[in-house]
Amino acid sequence: MSAILKKPTPTIKRGSGSAEHADQTEHKEVDILFDRFLEYKSITKGLISYYEDLARLETHTASEMVNIGGHLPVPLREGNQFLPEGGWQSILYDTREQTRAMADYHTTFAHTITHSVLHTLNHVKNDIKIFITDLENEPRALASEVGQHRVDSTRLLSQLAQGIAHSKSNPHAMTAKDDPVLIHRQVEAQLKAQLNFENSLTHMIIEYQKKAFELEKRVNTDIQTAVKDFEAARLQAQEATNKHWQTIHNGITQLDPEIEWNEYAQRSGHLIPESITMRDAAKIAFPGQNDETTKPIKAGFLERKKRYTKNYKEGFYVLTPSGYLHEHKSSDPAKHGEPELSIFLPNCSISAPAPEGSKTFKWHVEGSKSTSGGNQMGSLRKMKKTLHIGRKDIAFSFKARTYAEMTQWWELLQHPAKSSFTQATVRSSMPPGAAVSAVSDIGLDKTSPQSEAPPTVTRRVAESSSDGESGGSSEEEDAAHSHDELSTAPTTPSGLHHDHPHMSPDAVSEGLPVYKGGDHTEAAMANLKEKPEIHPVQDVPQLTVSTS
Repeated sequence: MSAILKKPTPTIKRGSGSAEHADQTEHKEVDILFDRFLEYKSITKGLISYYEDLARLETHTASEMVNIGGHLPVPLREGNQFLPEGGWQSILYDTREQTRAMADYHTTFAHTITHSVLHTLNHVKNDIKIFITDLENEPRALASEVGQHRVDSTRLLSQLAQGIAHSKSNPHAMTAKDDPVLIHRQVEAQLKAQLNFENSLTHMIIEYQKKAFELEKRVNTDIQTAVKDFEAARLQAQEATNKHWQTIHNGITQLDPEIEWNEYAQRSGHLIPESITMRDAAKIAFPGQNDETTKPIKAGFLERKKRYTKNYKEGFYVLTPSGYLHEHKSSDPAKHGEPELSIFLPNCSISAPAPEGSKTFKWHVEGSKSTSGGNQMGSLRKMKKTLHIGRKDIAFSFKARTYAEMTQWWELLQHPAKSSFTQATVRSSMPPGAAVSAVSDIGLDKTSPQSEAPPTVTRRVAESSSDGESGGSSEEEDAAHSHDELSTAPTTPSGLHHDHPHMSPDAVSEGLPVYKGGDHTEAAMANLKEKPEIHPVQDVPQLTVSTS
């Protein structure tokens, strides 16, 4: 609490001399003058430090201004694209030079502070030091002697009083040296000597007071002169730097915004004319652009699920001549160009479609072990473990919206168009949608030296067993289709085999038995005269793209 109530120390002291030396009557005037000019010395030292720092600041500013001017990239690295004069190159050059000129003015200003202002202040400080030394040597020494005489006078006056008292009370007991007459003479001589010293001290103090007045006036005048010199140099530097700043400002703001570009456009041969005809994507031509293997056989929306699960998932499907059925998330190729799932149909068996009048229009696709070999068997085993579908390697159910749509998809899925990538080509003279050929174990000769078949199913992201297709067996899938209800692709209806160049209409096709239910696999196999001809894959030439 006392710390809170304590009064702060005043910044400015008032009347310190008279209060501090009130008990020193013999030479308080000398001490007051001494303390006064000690403060003047402190004032001068403070001003010297102040202006020394200002000089250092100006020197540092000059150095930084030179560095700042160095940031301007003159000449430009791409100077041939800009005007040599009257443009940005000349503006940047002038700005850098104006900045360096301002740095020179800061250097000059710092030199003025050091050699004019500080020189004057140091001279003032030396004058004060000399005066303080003289004041300490002469008046204070004389004041000490006056003090000693006053002590001696006081002692003799005390002896005189005692001698007078003894003389009146017991004159016979007095000694010769205690005779008041002798003591009186000593007192008179001492007082005269004291007065002489006091008068000399007073005269000296008066002289030093005059000197102090003249010195203080000169000190104040010299300090004011130093400050005036500083202000004159500052105004001169400020006026010069303002002119340079104004020159920089005018050079940048008065530049025509179009002059550089207009000059560049006139002498540059790298600008594209605005009247140029844009290239038309419809006119682009490149090798293989219209090849039939690049055109989808069919594309549309279907629903798919794993064979023995409940939930269907809709996707956009594309059937290609290469025998692949690609599944996309949407029909936008820019957004979902990469397929989520790709099924290689030559490795699959396709069941009969649902009959007309069914509540769902679906069919099933299953992978075939016989079409897989080597490393592919390992892939299928891995897929089998992933799908959790018992002995089935690949098993999917597809559902269309209408019977006609289902029939069209089913008929097209029977025949992968690119025969060089298929394992067999089987013709059917049956009408579309009438029945399904029950054909099994048709494919490449196991002893023939052919390359391994592509994967039956290719996924972009492996499906998790806990996805939306997981679940128990649906009511529609209570019983698994028998082998007689499945046909090995490609099994093509009679109306489709003319669409592919490898399927000539003049070729003799073998009719397949009509599926009527029951076990007719042996009859279907008996009607096949021989294994289909294998068309090896030819080397594909390197293609180049040309536009018109």
